[in-house]
Amino acid sequence: MKKPVAKATGFFYVRRPGKLANGRPLRCGSPVRAGMRTGHRAPPPLSQSPRATALAGMTWQYPGPQKTKGPVAGALSGAFGVEVYGFEEGMVAIYSLRELSQRSQLLRTALVVFISYALLYFAFELIHEDDLTKLNTRMYIYFMINGILLLFAYPLLFLLEKIFGFTSDVTLVELSNINNSLLREMSEVAPGTFQHSLQMANLAAAAANKIGGKSQLVRTGALYHDIGKMVNPAFFTENQSGVNPHKSLSYEQSAQVIISHITDGLKLAEKHNLPKVIKDFISTHHGRGLTKYFYISYKNEHPDEEVDQEKFRYPGPNPFTKEQAVLMMADSVEAASRSLPEYTEESISTLVDKIIDTQVSEGYFKECPITFKDIATVKALFKEKLKTMYHTRISYPELKK
Repeated sequence: MKKPVAKATGFFYVRRPGKLANGRPLRCGSPVRAGMRTGHRAPPPLSQSPRATALAGMTWQYPGPQKTKGPVAGALSGAFGVEVYGFEEGMVAIYSLRELSQRSQLLRTALVVFISYALLYFAFELIHEDDLTKLNTRMYIYFMINGILLLFAYPLLFLLEKIFGFTSDVTLVELSNINNSLLREMSEVAPGTFQHSLQMANLAAAAANKIGGKSQLVRTGALYHDIGKMVNPAFFTENQSGVNPHKSLSYEQSAQVIISHITDGLKLAEKHNLPKVIKDFISTHHGRGLTKYFYISYKNEHPDEEVDQEKFRYPGPNPFTKEQAVLMMADSVEAASRSLPEYTEESISTLVDKIIDTQVSEGYFKECPITFKDIATVKALFKEKLKTMYHTRISYPELKK
């Protein structure tokens, strides 16, 4: 009986010693080129089943590479292809929208997602198809539709924020518009407080950006942190014009009026549906500190009396995020800088160091993730910014006649 001959269309390796048709011996592991007659039987069966035994005596042939048919060619077919495309496009969308603050970013992201979809699919199609006329153009239309559907993420953003309780940069940018009703009212009712908030917003945002914080969050929080002063604007020095109503009140009463701008601010924030992150800036920008002017004045007039500090203490809590700590420092420094008799490099530097070092020593920043390096960076920036804000201007000479 003639032995069956193994035929191959590619390289394979000899598993048992034997001979070629010309009598040349073959050793185990020797490569055999396609088309050579080896005189070998097919590989021995892996089991002793009747079917495997029958196949062992048959001539076998390596079929060669096979092409996958369908809309997604080759290796990216089926569920695996969906996972690859989904992962790649998800990363592209996340990276391009990592700081969404303008609606135009969605349009740009939709275009980038479509291009990356098309390039990835085109690359894998070229691997499995050498005729460009046979490319599946229908898939590119699907990719374009996916990009268009991405534009509907913007109207869904508001709903997702309400459901999951987070605040996007888009919302923060909208809130920081000084033409909205609440800020416009503050500019009319408490103009001094409004100007203080604008100055502080620029100062705090620059500092947050310098230490890797969320500058847009700090800027928006700074604009709203003192909205409670609109209830009793005349009791705050920046809004006074020659009349000081505190003269008719005791120190304890004056302290309670000043402290109430925190609770009044939270009520206004609730009324105008401000996000929780903005409310946190209102409640933490004084922390658990004292209304020092009235506390020290009372202490000096009653040196032998045990003073109840809770009557002069803000409700708090102390800052618990890096951004809240920056806003507390900016608030104190900007307000105190207005009381300097002269604006020199030395006086500004001394003021900034004194205020922030006191806040650190009193433990206001123990509960927030801010480092001493961050604080030193903030102090240096405040000094530079304040020197720029209060620089002296030259006086113009009069034209001699």
